[in-house]
Amino acid sequence: LLPGRITRWKGHVAFMHLIKALAEDFPDIQGLFVGGGKPGSRYQLELETLADQTGIGDRITFTGNRLDIRDWMTASEMVFNLSNDPPEAFGRTVLESLCLGRPVIAWNHGGAAEILAGMFPQGAVSLLDYQQLEARTREFLASAPVVQESNAFSLETSMKKHLDVYQTLLRDQ
Repeated sequence: LLPGRITRWKGHVAFMHLIKALAEDFPDIQGLFVGGGKPGSRYQLELETLADQTGIGDRITFTGNRLDIRDWMTASEMVFNLSNDPPEAFGRTVLESLCLGRPVIAWNHGGAAEILAGMFPQGAVSLLDYQQLEARTREFLASAPVVQESNAFSLETSMKKHLDVYQTLLRDQ
């Protein structure tokens, strides 16, 4: 599952190449894009054409915008965040997926990297290292990792960290 808007920087092409690379060894593999594009955008059509041209058109599903993203995440074996340029500022779908107990694989940069470092470091792969992306995915498919509960990004933890910064700033004045 790759959740997010259908835009060029979200990593849809990388995800499709990953599905293509895994298809022979995992005949039941499916790639899901959950999220919609801008009205009038031709990018989804480009992606659908690429999927057909590479022989994986029957393995890729575009759901469009969904209100039940939690259900899609929970039903998926793993979730990907392959945004690359610019990186995710926060990476909310990474955090949401991990909080639901779903393993996440993401490029090790930006907000996604920070979340993975604190909650699921084995999900981080080097930026644009497609061999490592494929290897990690194969590893997770062979033996699904357990996502441990974490309060690293809970409301309470976030509030405490913000208050600590404010107190430090006030103390230094």
